Amino acid sequence: MSYIRRGAAVQAQQRRGERNRDVVWLEVNGHHIVNIYREPNTMAMINYTVGIVPGPRTLIGGDFNAKHDTYEPGVLSATQGATLANWSQDTGMDFIGEVGVPTHRAGHVIDLTFSNIPFAETVVRRDMDCGSDHFTQVTTIPGRGTPPNKRVGYRVTEDGLYTFASLIESGAYWLPKVMNIASDAELETATEQLTDLFQRAIRTAGRPATDRARSAPWWDSESASAYSLYKRSGRTLEDRKRMLSATRKAKREYWRRLIDNASDDADLYKVVGWHKAAPSLKFPPLVVDGQQIEGTREKAQILLDKVLHRYDSTDDLDTDPVSENRAPTLPWDTNVSLEEVERNTIGVSSTSPGADKVTVRLLKACWGSIKG
Repeated sequence: MSYIRRGAAVQAQQRRGERNRDVVWLEVNGHHIVNIYREPNTMAMINYTVGIVPGPRTLIGGDFNAKHDTYEPGVLSATQGATLANWSQDTGMDFIGEVGVPTHRAGHVIDLTFSNIPFAETVVRRDMDCGSDHFTQVTTIPGRGTPPNKRVGYRVTEDGLYTFASLIESGAYWLPKVMNIASDAELETATEQLTDLFQRAIRTAGRPATDRARSAPWWDSESASAYSLYKRSGRTLEDRKRMLSATRKAKREYWRRLIDNASDDADLYKVVGWHKAAPSLKFPPLVVDGQQIEGTREKAQILLDKVLHRYDSTDDLDTDPVSENRAPTLPWDTNVSLEEVERNTIGVSSTSPGADKVTVRLLKACWGSIKG
């Protein structure tokens, strides 16, 4: 399993080209990270590894169950260790682990990490005991790679609504009056000016919306103290039991308090939402012209190209088949009352923002300044 820290400007995508449970291939901010498990005395994962043509910023590591004196001086090469060493030399995928430092409790270096990323390194951390017969290894990659293109949005809190409404009121004075708009061009200009006014007011009265990581809602001071004691004491069995006991108690009390305080359907929906398990199946890749498309943005682009852009002006008919005996205009009433405008602007049930990120909540806050 792979875990990604939230709020760290990290975009991860799993590749599913190899239908094998012993391979996990992730693309994280432009880095290719491949985790491999090789069952002892088998060749499938060795053949898969040496068949990889690594691109730039690639890291391959895992439990290879292979020995070679390149990684463990003085040991005899065994179980395809020489094959991996030759592949590493031919492809420029350097061994970035600690030479001669055992990765297994039996005392051998069989967990190997290779990379062509400059200054990447892997160290053995015995203090991070995971309960396995293998020691925990931590790999550090310099920098953050290529961060995802993420537009920074702004959120206006309740405290900022008054400031927002005041800014709109001040700016609306200089906007063109509706009764003075006489053409489509003037209407378009007025719309652009109103949109720009909203954006400037949101940026001024709001604050950047960031997905900062938060602790679990049940995590309390007792749990934090037990965990801190467990780390300081060298992770003894007694302190570990105390930490797990404090964690279970905090979770139990949190859920009991949450259920007892549920007074309406909204509170009950939150409880059910917390218990709802994440989907175990991920969206499969798209296969277009024999190429697998994994990324969400790449999928959207290929669908745009193959579905929406498959027709152009050359596909138009030479003549309009319904041009004869057609009414010149549709029966349409162009008069709209203020009540109808309010009902369809600030009276809608959907509160999702539009493309300009202006919500119904913000429109209600300044409606008196812009409705005229």
